[in-house]
This record gives sequence, structure tokens and C-alpha cells, in this order.
Amino acid sequence: MNRTLRMAFAVAMAAILGLVVQAPAHAALGTGYWVRTSTFLRGADKSESYDRGFDVFNKNDKLIGIVWFNSDPVGDDPGDALQACDYEADGVGIEIQMDINPGSTWQTDRIATTRGHNSPYCSPWATGNIGENTLVKVRACVVQGTESWCSAPQYGRA
Repeated sequence: MNRTLRMAFAVAMAAILGLVVQAPAHAALGTGYWVRTSTFLRGADKSESYDRGFDVFNKNDKLIGIVWFNSDPVGDDPGDALQACDYEADGVGIEIQMDINPGSTWQTDRIATTRGHNSPYCSPWATGNIGENTLVKVRACVVQGTESWCSAPQYGRA
């Protein structure tokens, strides 16, 4: 099963089991794009770490891509990792940016992007060890050339 299908299956199963929290969609991206976020809780008591996912939609409400922060390893997918997937050949790419130990201003510490690739395309995992229970912020971006339009950041925990 490919990565996108595994992720969709995992989110669906987690929703059935009550482990995913869907946040209301918000139109934080420019040019008519919007995102829907989800949180996947991990650990024995479901509070030790949590993943963040963003579904990216265009102005016609069509899903054009997804981004994901994976806090812990799952199967062949690494932990402390980011991935971006672009489904549509529409002239824009999809990106996820991470700020590790966020302060009062955004600092991009890690990126996974589809920028410069033809769709459909999923980026390789952008990885690197992050200490357990470290707070991170992630945001989804629609990118074109050197421009980026990013969502409001959402918290995750490594």
C-alpha cells in the first residue's frame, strides 16, 4: 500500500477509534486556498506526542495535497519527520514547514516540499532527531516559484 493510502487509512481508523481530533477548516492561505487540520494522539495515555496533518484545498474545494508531521515511527515511516504530497498539476506546489521549540517569532527549522516537481508527487521524508516531548509548530504552504502562502501554525509534540 503506498504512503498516501496508508496515511488515509491510518487517519480513518484513528477517527473511528476516536484518536483524531479534526479542527475546523480555516482559510489562512492566500489566493483562495484553505486547509483542514487533524491531530493524531500517540502514547499509552494518548498525550505523550502528537502528529499534525493538513489537507490543502483550492478555491473550488478540491483536495490538492496533504502535509504531515509524523512524531513517532509507524511501520516504514520515520518519526520526527515531515512529508508533503501534491496531487494536482495546477502550477502550485505543497510544502510543510516546522519550527522546533517555537518562540515568539516563526523560525523555519525543517521543510518538506514538492516545489519544483511535477504532480502527482510526494516529497521524501525530511527527518532528524528531536528530543522526546519537544514542542513544535508546523504549517502548510502553497508555493509557486519563490512565493509561499502559509496557514496559521499548529502545535505538535515530538
